[in-house]
Amino acid sequence: MSGMVAERLYRCLPPTMPLKTKYDIAEELWKYVGPKSSKALRFGPGVSVDEIVAKAEDHISTVVVEYEIPSGLQSRFDWLTSDDVGFK
Repeated sequence: MSGMVAERLYRCLPPTMPLKTKYDIAEELWKYVGPKSSKALRFGPGVSVDEIVAKAEDHISTVVVEYEIPSGLQSRFDWLTSDDVGFK
């Protein structure tokens, strides 16, 4: 379904829908537009757990945490949050 069609359909939904439904919609949107990564981190036998955690956190921060939802998509789905959550 195109973005315009989805936007029109979603605008028909009531702003008081159950939170579970909102979360399900948000999850599907994230799967559609969110960042993807299949990076494999390899470490030798002498590497500390702290170094492994630091490398994994760095990758997740770079790929996911710093990702911003495109403003066009964000404005189409402002109704979804209904001040329930905040995002940047």
